[in-house]
Amino acid sequence: AGASVSASMSDPKARKILIAGDVRGNIASLYKRVVSVNASPAGPFHALFCVGPFFTSDAENDDDAAAETTDELQPYLDGTSVAPIPTYFLDAFPGGRGVCGRDEKLSGKIALNITFLRTPEVCEIAGLRVAVLPGHYNPINWNDESALASAAAREEGEFTKKDVTSLKQSHLTTGSGAVDLLLTADWPRGVCAFARDKTDGGGVSLE
Repeated sequence: AGASVSASMSDPKARKILIAGDVRGNIASLYKRVVSVNASPAGPFHALFCVGPFFTSDAENDDDAAAETTDELQPYLDGTSVAPIPTYFLDAFPGGRGVCGRDEKLSGKIALNITFLRTPEVCEIAGLRVAVLPGHYNPINWNDESALASAAAREEGEFTKKDVTSLKQSHLTTGSGAVDLLLTADWPRGVCAFARDKTDGGGVSLE
């Protein structure tokens, strides 16, 4: 199944965005839904933000899993198709290593209208001030500030204390104005505090 897409609706002068959760390589399903919603009375929308895993990921065989994603993504990578609206994602690893690369200095743009938000920073997207913290929390690498742990975190797509510091610094150096949107790949702490089912729907605990 493709990712579910929810619309943020407000007054006509506001910037309208779409938020998608886990895409997991289902690019065709995602954009089919986006085109439909964008053409509805609620649209048009200015940007699509994907906050869950963008690529298929198989812990035992990341290369094969990534290839499955690339099959649907390839028309966008080679320019024969174009994403219907500007698309931004922040959860790329390990499944997206082949497409996104590991070098932090690389551009985040992987195709026309598709951008990997690889850097912890505050930036302007679609007229909104957006704070981005890519990656996942791993208490082992979070508490270990050695160069080895930092390298391991980068390889697995995990953020570090240095990344959080960089995000805070970016907020200060870009005017320290109010942030319109905070994007993280992980669920926030306490998200299931009042929920009856404390899993993500796939049996994984959110506590």
